[in-house]
Amino acid sequence: MSVYQTGLVSISFRRHTVPEILAACAACGLQAIEWGGDVHVPAGDVPRAQEVLEQTRAAGLSAYSYGSYLRLGAADEEEVARVAASAGALGTRVVRVWGGVKGSAELTAEEYRALVAAARRVCHAMPERTLALECHMNTVTDDCDAALRFLQDVGEENLAMYWQPHQFKGEAYNLRAARLLAPYVKNVHVFHWRGRERLPLAEEAERWRRYADILGDAVPYMLEFMPDDRLETLAQEANALREILK
Repeated sequence: MSVYQTGLVSISFRRHTVPEILAACAACGLQAIEWGGDVHVPAGDVPRAQEVLEQTRAAGLSAYSYGSYLRLGAADEEEVARVAASAGALGTRVVRVWGGVKGSAELTAEEYRALVAAARRVCHAMPERTLALECHMNTVTDDCDAALRFLQDVGEENLAMYWQPHQFKGEAYNLRAARLLAPYVKNVHVFHWRGRERLPLAEEAERWRRYADILGDAVPYMLEFMPDDRLETLAQEANALREILK
C-alpha cells in the first residue's frame, strides 16, 4: 500500500512565526516542512537553524528540505558556505537552489557552460546534500526539456529537481514534464494556480491524481501557498491533498 508523505513550504506563511506554522501543520496531520531561507531560517544563522530543527522535531514533524535562495552562477563561496551551514544545522536532506538568472532560451553558449560549471562547484561544496532546482521561469530549468538537458550536462549525482505544474501551460505539458523529470524529483510543490490566480486545491483534484500517479510516493508532497494566504485555510488544503493521494 502506498504511503504518501505530506507537508508544507513555510514561505506560504511568511508573516507567521515558526511555532504558529508548526502548530497548524501538526493540527492538520502534515508530516514535513520545507523551511524557507528568507524569513524563517536565514542562511548563515546556525543557532536559528538549530532552534527551528528542535522546534520542528518537538512538534512531531521533519525538516525535510531547505528552501535557499542561492542562485547558481551568482552566488559566491561565502553564500554557498552560509547555505551549507544552515542546511546542516537544520538537518535537511534536500536544498533548493535556483538555476541562474536567465531563462534557458536566453542563455548564450558561454553563459550555459558557466552555469554548468557553477552547478558542479556547488554540488561539490555540499556532497552530503541533494541540491534541487525548481521548474521556474527565468531560470535554466524553465522548461522540462531544458531541465533534463541541464541535469545531464552537469552530471552530478546530488543534483536533482523539484516539480510543480506550470501554471501557464496546459495539462499535456505538465504530464509530459512529470514523466520526463520523475526520476530526478525529490520534492513536489502542490498548489492550484490558473495563471496568477490562486484557487482551492480540491478543484484540481483529478488532475493532481494524474500527476501523483506519475511522480509516485517516494517523495513528499508539500503544499505551497494558500488560495487566500490565510493560515486558517491550511486545514482545508491539507484535507484536499490527502483525498488526492488516497
